[in-house]
Amino acid sequence: MMSLFLQTVALLFSALLLDGGRLLRLCVVAALVYWLVAIRVMLRSQRQSTGNGMGLIKYGFPLAVVCVLIIRAGLAALVGIVAAT
Repeated sequence: MMSLFLQTVALLFSALLLDGGRLLRLCVVAALVYWLVAIRVMLRSQRQSTGNGMGLIKYGFPLAVVCVLIIRAGLAALVGIVAAT
């Protein structure tokens, strides 16, 4: 429930920004990544339940946002390097 609330707030505030939808796309990608990982953890936890998996489901969305930001920054740097050569 906590993660769903965080996603709703993040998507709402990112949709309100006047940046051409850049941050909204980033948050949507992070939400998709989060739900894919959460589904994977839930399917695996049917066999064996772990505290780490439940913690990831509860607080994993901010982690997904940070990972997507790092990957995006790395790709932007890579594209900048490729475009400069």
